[in-house]
Amino acid sequence: MDTREEHHISNERTTDIHPIWMGETVYFLSDRDWAMNVWAYDPGSDAVRQVTMFDDAEAKWLNGHAGTLVVEQDGWIHTVNPETGELSRIEITVSGDFPWAEAGWEDVSSRARSASLSPTGKRAVFEARGEIFTVPAENGDVRNLTRSSTAADRSPVWSPDGASIAWFSDASGAYQLMIADQSGMDKPRALNIGESVLAWEPTWSPDGAHIAFVDDDVRIKVINVETGDIRTADVAGANYERGNMGISWSPDSKWLAYSKTFSNNLHRIVVWSSESGEATALTDEMADAVRPAWDRDGRHLYFLASTNLAQDAGWANTSTIKPSPTYGAYVLVLRADDPTPFVPESDEEPAEEPEEDTDEAEEEEESDDGVVIDFPNLERRIVALPMPVRNYGSVLAGPKGSVFIGERIAGQPALTLHKFSLEDREKKEFMTGVSPVSVSADGSKMLVRAGSSWRVVGTASPPSGSDGRLDVSLIMRVDRGQEWTQIFEEAWRYERDYFYDPGMHGNDWQAVHDRYAPLVPHVRHRADLTYILDQINGELSVGHSFVRGGDYPSVESEPVGVLGADLVVDRGAWRIDRILTYESWNPTLEAPLARAGLDVGEGDYLVGIDGMELTAADDPYRLLDGTVDRQIVLMVNQQPGMEGARAITVEPIGSENALRQRAWVEDNRRKVDELSGGRLAYVWVPNTGGPGVVSFDRYYFAQQDKEGAVID
Repeated sequence: MDTREEHHISNERTTDIHPIWMGETVYFLSDRDWAMNVWAYDPGSDAVRQVTMFDDAEAKWLNGHAGTLVVEQDGWIHTVNPETGELSRIEITVSGDFPWAEAGWEDVSSRARSASLSPTGKRAVFEARGEIFTVPAENGDVRNLTRSSTAADRSPVWSPDGASIAWFSDASGAYQLMIADQSGMDKPRALNIGESVLAWEPTWSPDGAHIAFVDDDVRIKVINVETGDIRTADVAGANYERGNMGISWSPDSKWLAYSKTFSNNLHRIVVWSSESGEATALTDEMADAVRPAWDRDGRHLYFLASTNLAQDAGWANTSTIKPSPTYGAYVLVLRADDPTPFVPESDEEPAEEPEEDTDEAEEEEESDDGVVIDFPNLERRIVALPMPVRNYGSVLAGPKGSVFIGERIAGQPALTLHKFSLEDREKKEFMTGVSPVSVSADGSKMLVRAGSSWRVVGTASPPSGSDGRLDVSLIMRVDRGQEWTQIFEEAWRYERDYFYDPGMHGNDWQAVHDRYAPLVPHVRHRADLTYILDQINGELSVGHSFVRGGDYPSVESEPVGVLGADLVVDRGAWRIDRILTYESWNPTLEAPLARAGLDVGEGDYLVGIDGMELTAADDPYRLLDGTVDRQIVLMVNQQPGMEGARAITVEPIGSENALRQRAWVEDNRRKVDELSGGRLAYVWVPNTGGPGVVSFDRYYFAQQDKEGAVID
């Protein structure tokens, strides 16, 4: 302390934390023996020695008093003899109600997802917080088919005959396909999904015989509902296609259509034959083709395609952040002898036609051999729908001869839905502000989400008002202890099944499970579970592996206002040392004291807030409590006192973070400009996501006339 010199405890590659003085020794936590333990440092001799010898669960916190150390390790608190390292576990009993861990009834309506319709639109099925519910379109009550906090039940789909519902559940400790009567009265039948560990996009074939899904290794699997036999139809080109391949059965159940990434990173439309087992690409490599949908007539296939995907063709490249590719809507005529739907039209007098032999026509219709795809010269039968190329994002087959196309429009939170009719040769706006989810098997009804509400509407004509609004009231009993156990187990399985390194960075992953599982029964708050999951993730020593989210109890927040200024104590008062400004070209920033025409400046004293005198003996934020976005009167003065003070009206804001960040960036830019004599630019790149690209573009191109740049 006399010389103010620093002395670093020798440390080449380790993490040293939680230092404390006790007597003449510094104790601290260090992982220099590969596990976090208590170490001691003698400043006199510069010697370091190990105090504890943990080799499994590491020490987390360290403190000490009166010759005894206290450490937290493996969920227990121990006292430690600093000389011998001897441990003594402290037995602590805490009695409490722990209301955050109590079981209770929860409204999970806002969590509804994975929705689809029954075959005629009488009911909708939803997944919400790991439960499967069905909701009546008009009459009846909501049914919870699963009623269990011990399992995650996912991705429900209705059978074509309306009798059954299928979903995936990890009730057994591994995901299985469950099939149950739609009434919820019978015990579900479980089908093993083989080598797959999870599933996306379950799609039931129209004949009810098979369910297709995409698994964790982006294999398209087809399972026989009766026997449980599984076939692999195809494998996607990239793992990020899980849940986004658009698998769709043909009306006769003989074909699967889907999009798949090829070696050039563009998608192509592919069909798989259930009879031959062969997969065939229908589109070529020169366009990004997605979202296939079969017309119910069995003779046309709709899809979207883009020829300007360009820089958006990757997924981890920063070049994919800003492009906005557009897509055209197309229809493929499947049979070579079928006419194009858009032959030239000409008004002519009708010629007299011979009577049609109705018996022969009926016989021809009965002998229809289902969906036929003539592959030779198929590319010549791909026809663009006569609608403008736009930012389309979804395709759903409607009634025979029609298709629904969802368009993303800038500034609108949801899609504008268009209906295109082959007969009418035109699109008509069907609904706005919706997310189309599902069309019933018979094509007569559609389930859409409009904001926070759900609606079942007819597909024949645009609905009006709030037609078809569903009463999605999903109530379930949540046993948080059981739910937290399920989350722990599934999080551990996720790492086991998806981590890029099969060797788990050298970890025995079962041993990791067995080390942390005993802690789970002691969880009494969601933060406890997050802590345990963080520890498991930490065992992998890998970046970009995060734990977030969870069901936290709501707590009150204090809306303390801030002024966007640095306040310092001076002469017994609070002086405004710096006023944070909007800087330049930041229309979203709010700077309360920087408003044009406001009679206040740096160096002024803040001497009163809303009629209350303020001195250095008080905390200004106590007087700013509850003032966010509310007009208040400040008293400011060039002297530290109320005499001669002037009143100004301001609106405090809730956070200064954005102001201070922008001030820091602009200070750096000005400093680089000053030190380089105007020759160097300063470019701030905070991350490699969207904000980083925006910031780079802003600062680089505005200063591209400089000789060089400091990239921060």
